[in-house]
Order: sequence, then structure tokens, then C-alpha cells
Amino acid sequence: MGRPVGEVRLALQVAAAEKPGHLRDLARRAGVGLQIASRTVQDMRRAGELSPCGKQYVAWRRGPVQVWGPPDTDVPGPEPRAGTDLQAHLLRSWR
Repeated sequence: MGRPVGEVRLALQVAAAEKPGHLRDLARRAGVGLQIASRTVQDMRRAGELSPCGKQYVAWRRGPVQVWGPPDTDVPGPEPRAGTDLQAHLLRSWR
């Protein structure tokens, strides 16, 4: 019999099951700190409880960030930023 699931891990599982999101979004919705959320998400990825399911552009970072969700979740690819044309977006994503 294994150890019971911890509070942080359970909160992140619930947050990801409601709606996949990037690390800061999951930490905010789960009500946990960013540092412990980062460590726990990586542990959950190794255990197969979370998987990367796309990328998303955010205002606070130049490039897209990883979106995490349950292993069977499909999230559409990153949306181009407002005010950019499709060709520039495609060129950036192919590099």
C-alpha cells in the first residue's frame, strides 16, 4: 500500500482536471506557492499524472509556456498574439 496523495498534489490534480493550464495558472487555482507547484508538477509528469498538452502565449513571457493537463487531454496549439500576422507566427514556431 502506497502513501496517500499529499495536499499539494491533490490540489494540482483537481486544478488540472477542471481546466488545463500553465504552471502559474495551476498554482493560482490550486492555492499553492509557485515553487512547490513547479516541483510537484515535475513529479506528477514523471509519475504520468500530468502531461504536456500544448503551449500558450502569456503576457509576462516572450515565448509560449507549457500547458499541463491530465494525460488524455488535447489542447489546441498556441494562438498567435494579437497584432501579429500569421506568416511571422509560423516563422517563429518553425525555428
